[in-house]
Amino acid sequence: MKRKNVILIVSDSLRADHVSCLGYEKKTTPNIDKLAKEGVLFKKAFSYGSVTDTSIPPMMTSAPCIAYFLRRFSPKYRLREGVKEGFDIYRRGIKTILRTKITLAEVLRRSSYETAVFHTNPILSRYFGFGSDFSYYYDGFDMGFDERRLERGIRSLATKSLMMKVLSRLGVLESAKRIYFHMPGSTLSYGQAEGINEKTIKWLSENKPERFFIWIQYMDTHTPYNSPRDFYEISKRKASHIRYKVMLKDVFEKELPLLSELYDGCVRYVDYSIKSLLDALEDKGLLKDTVVIITADHGDEFKEHGGFFHSASKLYEELTHVPLVIYNSELGGVVEGVVSLLDLAPTLLDILGVSAPKTFRGESLVPKIKGEAEGSAIMMEGAIEDTESLIAACRTSRWKFILDETGKKELYDMKKDPKEKENVCDMEKDVARAFEVVVSQHIKKQRLVATTKLEMDRIKIKIRRR
Repeated sequence: MKRKNVILIVSDSLRADHVSCLGYEKKTTPNIDKLAKEGVLFKKAFSYGSVTDTSIPPMMTSAPCIAYFLRRFSPKYRLREGVKEGFDIYRRGIKTILRTKITLAEVLRRSSYETAVFHTNPILSRYFGFGSDFSYYYDGFDMGFDERRLERGIRSLATKSLMMKVLSRLGVLESAKRIYFHMPGSTLSYGQAEGINEKTIKWLSENKPERFFIWIQYMDTHTPYNSPRDFYEISKRKASHIRYKVMLKDVFEKELPLLSELYDGCVRYVDYSIKSLLDALEDKGLLKDTVVIITADHGDEFKEHGGFFHSASKLYEELTHVPLVIYNSELGGVVEGVVSLLDLAPTLLDILGVSAPKTFRGESLVPKIKGEAEGSAIMMEGAIEDTESLIAACRTSRWKFILDETGKKELYDMKKDPKEKENVCDMEKDVARAFEVVVSQHIKKQRLVATTKLEMDRIKIKIRRR
């Protein structure tokens, strides 16, 4: 029996609660809804982290990875003089992960799959070490990428008074991420989904792979929420106003519905683009032999817990609850229990009939899809920015417990309090203690990995200096 092709579609920053088949009152995702109805819909899927750094590597390696670039979140990384150091820390971390972990792409390449990536996310670029395990890697940086080019871009954009205001409100590196990477007209602006589709179909037409694994990362649901005009229902002037206000983290409570509508426009556009991609595959006669997975690396916050965008310091639902749909796998149904994207790679390999490597920490979700197993507790992790302290969470169908190395503890009853507004640690002391044992052990284990890696780095530096 011929193994199927695979397309993994990751919509950056796509919240589960803005997807209509997951309960959103607006019909934002009619095409995803249709795929979910015909395939497998996971109602409570969670990313392993709340930013791309802490979610994509675990998704691709089925293993925790935060320890390999923990220092990226340190104060030095966020200061002007630390930009280069922060970039280098992240780049070394990714290269270490690729040396020490086996990725999904590696496994599939060994099974005679042609592997390709199409995205325009700077943090996933070849500059930072991604792509070595893929046959083809399009990251949108045809001209290359370096810190000096980034700083030149900031200076050129800062000539406008609004940009000067942004630069005065935010740190230099944050400005780079929120302006230079995002604004239309920038040399590093995100590409739109239809452009990614065109490059994907072109690659398939030119290479005609016998069997393929393609990872696509759409950036349209990421700030600055810049979807085509036809997809949102507010005026162009209001949309532009809200985009700039959210970049300043200065959206008023009364403006949050406008922000939500602007974001929904991006969700609609991604949904439209998914259909466009699958229609093109069907025209080529490829769709019937292709498993399609739709998910997100994390969500985005709209001030639910005091902020905007996404942060490694927070592990709340708006940042970690993501859509997950598996279509055309010969499996179907709805999975109600909590699942982790750490399990995505072993699940896909199980569907394809490919053995998973022993380094994978996740488990196949196929038994849960078939109703042969129930949902279990899952872990999530991140880092408290500006402190280098780890944070981790444990989520079950009812409870969520969050602990960080600064000593802060949070327990939420997710059935009574799905918005995570009331910390019940003091009221549910026995439950909190039980969770604390599990989560603190996880943090200690990850801290040991980080400490060991730090010591190895110091030894390497000493050897080089000799």
